[in-house]
Amino acid sequence: MKANILFSAICILLLCSFSQKSLRTGKTELKATIAGISSGEISKDVLLETGTILCSDQKFEIIYFSLSVMKENDLIVYNGSGNTITDSMKGLIRELETGTKIVIDEIGARSPNDQIIKLPALILILK
Repeated sequence: MKANILFSAICILLLCSFSQKSLRTGKTELKATIAGISSGEISKDVLLETGTILCSDQKFEIIYFSLSVMKENDLIVYNGSGNTITDSMKGLIRELETGTKIVIDEIGARSPNDQIIKLPALILILK
């Protein structure tokens, strides 16, 4: 009896852990993208023109994010609501040099059943 209860508890914990950490719908891992890019190089023009963060599963809506960059040895962080890079963020991006790393993290997405999940960070390098 105790073994069955313990096994059930472990299964519930594993199931909860799996659903929170895997960020999977079906067989596809959820990720955020800008202009179809989830990591690596992106041109400044594409980043500024697109300016919209989307989830790989269009049923999920991006509701907040954080944009971070190192500029002149200072860490600059902007918090955004919704899925659009703000004018202030765009102003900063315009000032950045080629090779600068931009991190978009703390990305929150709302699922169709109104759950909020965090997506993996976007790590972009300006080219």
